[in-house]
Amino acid sequence: MISNSYIKYLTSFDFIHFSEKQVLAKATAAVGAVALTTLISKSFLTPTAALYASGLTGVTVGILLPPVILYGVNKAFHSFKESRNSDAVFDKEVILVVNAKEDHNGSLVLQGISQSMKFHLSQNRYQIVYQQASSFEEITNTVVKLKQQNNRIHALFFNTHGWSRGFVLDKAENNHESWSNGVLLTNRNPTSHEIARKKFKECFQHLDEKTVIVLHSCSTGFVNFTGRPSIAQTIAECAPRCLVYAPTQDFIGLSCSINSCTPLEVSFKAPKITPSAVTTIFNMLLYGSSLGRYGQDSTARFRKVLDDTSLSKE
Repeated sequence: MISNSYIKYLTSFDFIHFSEKQVLAKATAAVGAVALTTLISKSFLTPTAALYASGLTGVTVGILLPPVILYGVNKAFHSFKESRNSDAVFDKEVILVVNAKEDHNGSLVLQGISQSMKFHLSQNRYQIVYQQASSFEEITNTVVKLKQQNNRIHALFFNTHGWSRGFVLDKAENNHESWSNGVLLTNRNPTSHEIARKKFKECFQHLDEKTVIVLHSCSTGFVNFTGRPSIAQTIAECAPRCLVYAPTQDFIGLSCSINSCTPLEVSFKAPKITPSAVTTIFNMLLYGSSLGRYGQDSTARFRKVLDDTSLSKE
């Protein structure tokens, strides 16, 4: 648990003189220095010289990277402080962020901090509302409440653990019971598929037709070789005219980038894997230091058009 005094210490910093580009440039330079030193040390230097070079690089990284970490934590705390519970939001343009209660490996914490920081960096004009949910009925109730309070839901984010055929909101002990309770949403078989579609339609009928739905959940946009629909496709079918974004592969919490807020555009990136171990490590370091902006695109986009029976992948 982070103490209140430490939170005050972090949020007291004024990082305005660090632009996002400057921070990314410093982080990229540090990563580049590590990679180059490693290559040069192996090729040209004696073991002793290589040790000194690595030490010097470590000091350089130590000087350059802390501002990135503090900058990110600071922005994340600011974004959380500016968020509101749905009960206190009236007459606003809202981004609703749903965090699943089930988080077996803690990665949703990193995902939430990264995402809130990116909301802040994007300088959006929307009111962010966070909700932890253990069933889809809870999400539907929040959506209905926000609409009754004269809000427009600009985007709906799902931070969950998932796979191509579904995602989980809470611990799923008995599959059939979990489908019925809206804890486990899946296309795995006809029964679960029909239950999921019903719950999606009950919720999404309250959304505006231009609401953007983002599944920040592993592989939820992946369509396998058999052509079976992904859970992102099922959601798009149940939310006509809403644009649905989802990743086509597994990822870590940094992967979702907000490219634009008006209209909302997001993309998912993954570290680029190459045959070379050194290049792959460099790509992963670059991916992390750029907060997920530099990597291999893995974004799927789906939209159902009302006057068309087909589902388009954009």
